Amino acid sequence: LEFINCFGHDEDKEVNSKKKTLTCNYNSEKAQEYFKHNKDNGAKTKNSGKTGKDNFNLSQKLSKVKLDTDKVKVLEYKEYNEEIDYGNVEYKLKLNNINEKRMEKLATQMHFRLTEGNGECFYEIGVEDNGNPLGLPKEDLEESLKVLYLITEKLGAKMTILNYRDGKNGLIGEILIIREVEVKNKLEIKIGLIGEEKCGKSTLVGVLVTDKLDNGSGLASKNVFRHKHEVICGKTSSFTHQIVGFDENGKMTNHSFFGKLSWPQIVDQSAKIVNFYDLGGSEKALKSSIKSLSPNYLDYLAIVVSASSGITNDTVVFLKMALAMELPVIIIVTKLDLLEEEDKLLFLNNLKYIIKAQNSKRNLLVAKSQEDIVMFPRMMKESIIPIFLLSNTTGKGLDLFINFLNLLPTNAPTLTNYDNKTNIQFDIHSIITKEIKPEKLSVDYTPCPSNTNLNQDNINFISNTSNTMNNNISNSNTNNIEQKVILAGILSQGSIEKYSSLLIGPDLKGLFKTVNIKSIYCKKIEVKKVFKGQYCTLEVDIKENEIRKGMVLLDQESLPRASKIFEAELWNIGDKEIKLLSDKTQFVVSSGHIRQMATVKSKNTGEEKGEITIKPEEKKPLILEFCFNPEYLKPGSHLIVLDHSYKFYGLVTKLIN
Repeated sequence: LEFINCFGHDEDKEVNSKKKTLTCNYNSEKAQEYFKHNKDNGAKTKNSGKTGKDNFNLSQKLSKVKLDTDKVKVLEYKEYNEEIDYGNVEYKLKLNNINEKRMEKLATQMHFRLTEGNGECFYEIGVEDNGNPLGLPKEDLEESLKVLYLITEKLGAKMTILNYRDGKNGLIGEILIIREVEVKNKLEIKIGLIGEEKCGKSTLVGVLVTDKLDNGSGLASKNVFRHKHEVICGKTSSFTHQIVGFDENGKMTNHSFFGKLSWPQIVDQSAKIVNFYDLGGSEKALKSSIKSLSPNYLDYLAIVVSASSGITNDTVVFLKMALAMELPVIIIVTKLDLLEEEDKLLFLNNLKYIIKAQNSKRNLLVAKSQEDIVMFPRMMKESIIPIFLLSNTTGKGLDLFINFLNLLPTNAPTLTNYDNKTNIQFDIHSIITKEIKPEKLSVDYTPCPSNTNLNQDNINFISNTSNTMNNNISNSNTNNIEQKVILAGILSQGSIEKYSSLLIGPDLKGLFKTVNIKSIYCKKIEVKKVFKGQYCTLEVDIKENEIRKGMVLLDQESLPRASKIFEAELWNIGDKEIKLLSDKTQFVVSSGHIRQMATVKSKNTGEEKGEITIKPEEKKPLILEFCFNPEYLKPGSHLIVLDHSYKFYGLVTKLIN
């Protein structure tokens, strides 16, 4: 308490409640007596030799720190609010004369502030906890900054001196600290959720994320909706991404005693992260989210079926696509509380019949016990399709499903492919632009003296001058507005580092150009590097009118070629016979991140124009041509066509041009 009275901040967090009742005024003479008394008594303690050695090592480290403070600007005095216990802003009056033990406590405190700020925090050196901007002499401030630099270095963070500010008795240092995290060591699993409307996909994710059961009216799903109209109508209309974390002991890390955690907090506390990609159920939602349905992006595909609606034609189509992609399939039956025991057996028998009709060698097994949960992950890729019977309102079956998620293995590539710098492909799913406006220009208007005679000529001159100034200011602001372009997508091959140079394309003419990576964010955390399979955002130095959805980022050593005409083998996964007309039939083709209208040319290059018939379950080769611009395709790329009239799944076999 004597220390707090001297310096106005707490030595330990345990005395926070007592600190607020004290009057904290800085007293330099009392502080000097306090440290002198401790120094004299410290020499007589049993651990004086160890303390002296620690202080000597710390002094050596401080002497090696060199800070460039000559060009730091000094801003004018301002008032500060009282420091709050949570958030990413920390006040420190002074960081001088500390030991190694105190350094550990300060590092723990900084780690907390960085976590609160998603890897970013601010320090105000020279400000008391009550917001009193006392300030420090420049020598003491620079010594405190050196201590702060050692702490940031210990946590693997970076320190930036934003500016100095005038205080009551000296200078205040305003510091920005950023920690860049690599998420390479996190075990990641990517699960796609697909199913009909109102089958319970979003509700299931909402229950897992919040650890709260649904009320039967879709309350849990509202926690994961992105748009206001989704909350109103209760339907997912766009692609959504949520994560569930597990620590080393298999415990979920999405929630704590204080409630739901943020993504950076979940990533920081997790050893394993399960990514859920809700693809939506309506036809409108599937148009935008079907691009994420690819074996290059997903480890598992979960088909969600409502027990009240049963198995529909769309469910069969989704199952056929999953088996054709050779993705491990999980079947989740929701709304179990609405299904009677007799109907449950009939429901499972229908599912088994559909699986056998696809000539699949996989067997359906219902998860009933913990023994099944341990066995299922090892056998999924080859011989079984697990079925989970759940209820989001009663919670029945959820414990088994959560334990299953914790035991699921990832389909991660080998280390050589995981960190490949020469074979890079980043698929652009969406483009985000932000405008950075310049600071407002200030203009001093000097009032005219009261005795000034304003005739008509003077008034016209003043009016013209004012209009000219306003036009200049407007043009200056328009010309100086900068655009920040951010690309969101999935890294399907290789690894990307910050500040690296890559090729982006193809444009409308099929050409590629060079861009530089300015920053990388993964799961809302700024990172130095991303790896294959991770969904992330990249800031690049390119104009908005030069990019579009469907483009890719490639390494500069590659020789990319865009194609507009290609040959593909398509499989009719619908239940009706389809007739196509050469050079007339058109449909939207999805291939990973690419989505564009294509025209049917013919079954092969030598056939005459005419009608092409494809029966259910039949495969036929076709020549397709994109209607608008060339795209970056490769032989073996997956193709999906889903609309009212056509339901195809296929592979690109050859690039024509």
